[in-house]
Amino acid sequence: MKKVKGISIVVCLLAVLFLVSSAHATLELRGTDSLGNRLIYDTDLNITWYDYTKSWDTWQNQNDWASNLTVNFSGTIYDDWRLPSTVGGAFSWGCDETTTAGYNITSSEMGHLFYVELGNKGKNDISCNTQAGWGLSNKGPFIKLKRYLYWSGTAAYGAGGGDAWDFDFGYGGQYTDEDDFRSPGGDPYAIAVRPGDVPQQPADLVITSLGNPPKKKKRESTFTVKYTVKNQGFWDAGQFTNDFYLSADKVKSEDDIYLNDERSISSLGIGMNSGKKTVTVTIPSDTPTGKYYVIACVDKFNEIEESDDTNNCKASKKTITVVTVSSLCPDISGSWFADECATITCSGAFGNGTDEQCGSGYIYITQHGCNINFSSPANTSRKGTVKGNKIQFSGKLALSSPGVDFSENLITFSGTISPDLNSISVTGSGKVSGAYQGSSGSCSATSEETFTK
Repeated sequence: MKKVKGISIVVCLLAVLFLVSSAHATLELRGTDSLGNRLIYDTDLNITWYDYTKSWDTWQNQNDWASNLTVNFSGTIYDDWRLPSTVGGAFSWGCDETTTAGYNITSSEMGHLFYVELGNKGKNDISCNTQAGWGLSNKGPFIKLKRYLYWSGTAAYGAGGGDAWDFDFGYGGQYTDEDDFRSPGGDPYAIAVRPGDVPQQPADLVITSLGNPPKKKKRESTFTVKYTVKNQGFWDAGQFTNDFYLSADKVKSEDDIYLNDERSISSLGIGMNSGKKTVTVTIPSDTPTGKYYVIACVDKFNEIEESDDTNNCKASKKTITVVTVSSLCPDISGSWFADECATITCSGAFGNGTDEQCGSGYIYITQHGCNINFSSPANTSRKGTVKGNKIQFSGKLALSSPGVDFSENLITFSGTISPDLNSISVTGSGKVSGAYQGSSGSCSATSEETFTK
C-alpha cells in the first residue's frame, strides 16, 4: 500500500509539473506613465518592466539610476525599481541552458524575457551552432527595447571573467564584464523592473478627425458630419454614444446647441479606430443666426471607464453660418421700377446692323421661397432664383410677332441685390434665331438692368 501511495504522489507531482511547464506566460501592457513610457507586466515572474532604455553608463551608475527612478503611473508614484537580476554562480560557458553564461539561458530575468516571453532565438542553438532567425526579431509590447548589451543588477565578483552580469538583446547571450566596462559603443545600457503588478489603465476614447461643416445652412435643415474615433487607452471599450453640437467657440460648454447623438460604434479594441463614420444632424428651429463650430464628443453617458475624460471632444476647424430662410432667400417680392438698356445686333431676315434700345417701366415680382417670377404690362414673363445677395433669372428675349417662327429665344440675367433690398443690378445676354416669311434670321443682345423700389 505504501508503494502505491508513493506512486500516486509521483503521478500527482508530474501532473502539477506538467501544468506549470505548459502554462503560457504572457506580457500584459498596463499603460503608459506621465512621460509616455510603457509599463509591462510579466505574469510568469510577477515583475513589471519599465519600457525605457537608459543610455550607456558604468554598472554602478546604472544601478543608481534604477534605484532612484520614480515613475508616475495614473497618479501613483512607484519608486521601487532595480536592474533585472541574474542567477549568479561560477562562470561557465555553454548553449544547452545549463550554464551561467552563453546562449539559451532563461534563469535570468532578461534571458527569460528574451527567450520565453518574446520567443526570440539566440545566435547559437543548444548545440552551439549558429542558427537562422536569431536576434531581437520580436519585441512584443516593448517599443524602446534595443539590440544592445544591458547591465544586470547582479554582481559577479569571484565568479570569474568579470565583475557584473549583463545580457545582450542583439545576440541573446549572457556574459560578465568589468563594472567599468568600456567598448567602442560605450558601456552597457539599462532597463528597470519592479516587483509585482500595477493597475491596468482603462480605455481612452478620442475624436481623431472631424470634417468641416458646409459654409451656410438655414434653420431646420440637415447636414452630415464625418468623424473618426480611436481608443488610445489600454482596455477594450464596449458600445458608447457620441453627440454633436454647435458652439460659438471650440470649447464644449453647457450653452452649446445640441444637434444629435448616435450609437453606431459597437466596440473599440486597444489602439483601434472606428474608421470614417457619418452622421446626419439637424439644426434646431430656434438656433440664433450666426457662425458656429461643430463639436463632436464621444461617450456621452460616461458608459466607458476612461483614463482621461477631458479629451473626449473635438471641434471643427471651420465654421458653419446658420441663417434664417429669409436671409438665405431674401424677400424681394413686390413692385419694382425697372430701367433697361440693350444692345442688339441682327442679321438676315431679322435685319442687318446694331441698335441700342432703352426703356423703363414697372414690373412685379412674386416669390415662393427662393423662386421668383416676373410679370410686366408687356406680358414679359421671366423666372429665376435668389440666394443670399445673388439673383438670376431668364425668359424670352423677343415677343412673338406675326409670321415669325423662333427656333431659339432666350435671355439670361444675373446680378446682385443690395443689402437693404431696395435695389437690384443685373446684366444679361441672349439670342433669338428663326425664320420670317421663309427666310432665316438671328439677333444677339446684351443688356443692363436696374430695379429700384
